[in-house]
Amino acid sequence: MNLIDSYFENCNVVALDIETTGLDPNKDSIILVGILQIGDNTGFTQFFCENLYEEELLLGFLISALASADLIITYNGASFDIPFINKRFKKFGFDYYIPSHMNFDLYKIFRGSYLKSLLPNMKQKTMEAFLGIHDFRTDKISGYESVQKYFDYLATRITILREEILLHNRDDITQLEQLLLLLRKIDLHKSMFNNGFPIVYGNRKIYLERIRLKTGTLLLKGYYYGFSKEAHHFFNGFNLVISKNENTLSVEMPLYNVDGHSYIDLNEFNLTKSTLDDLMKYPGFINGYLLLSSHGAIKYNEINKIAKIICKDILMNI
Repeated sequence: MNLIDSYFENCNVVALDIETTGLDPNKDSIILVGILQIGDNTGFTQFFCENLYEEELLLGFLISALASADLIITYNGASFDIPFINKRFKKFGFDYYIPSHMNFDLYKIFRGSYLKSLLPNMKQKTMEAFLGIHDFRTDKISGYESVQKYFDYLATRITILREEILLHNRDDITQLEQLLLLLRKIDLHKSMFNNGFPIVYGNRKIYLERIRLKTGTLLLKGYYYGFSKEAHHFFNGFNLVISKNENTLSVEMPLYNVDGHSYIDLNEFNLTKSTLDDLMKYPGFINGYLLLSSHGAIKYNEINKIAKIICKDILMNI
């Protein structure tokens, strides 16, 4: 399993991109949505509004298309696509929204890496050029031009206009999948520590949104799905709080600090031999202890690994 796949383990991952008539979700409409099943070249679908009255049908299609998705890959989706979609769901009275923690926004990830200082801007096409895949595009129009062509299509019904819009959306999404390769060029462990990641076990899942090293505590906070249970107790070596009303979860693990080193004692947890054998491969593993930071240098890989282990333990046993 490669590094990227290890963070998406057991996840049904899709890439999503929308085309709209403008930037204001209060007055503008979604005219096209494309969804690509990551890792499946045949799993690409688009819904195109033949007129402005079909947006409600598009939103219904979108709900069905995302029913089995665990993670949604976007580019700048946290600022545009996801809030725009959710506003349109609300306008049409749908009892549905896309939680922000389901969105894996590559723009947000790359912006928080060294790439921001290296490149002139963080636009998707700039990232494609950096990766050397921009020439793979076959569409020749911008998002702004796509909007103009849509209104021209409504007025003329010229098929080539529709095809150009569909191609632009398709290329945006297929290129988005290729941009996942850029995750290999950044400190992915640090990015996941800062932005969170999902842990999936069957139909149960936890979305970690916050991981923090505090004095005496390793803190995990996130959202859970797939089980309905309140909890506030000591469980397998850590303090666990589950709030059913808000679907939130909090885990606190004892963290020891000695001479500038912070570590956890793995003997305090009910870990299997295979899990311990796996942890022994990490540089921070020392005689049954897992070093998480040393004189301010955070070991993101080790922290994320133990976070995944603990969360999977919760999903399997709660």
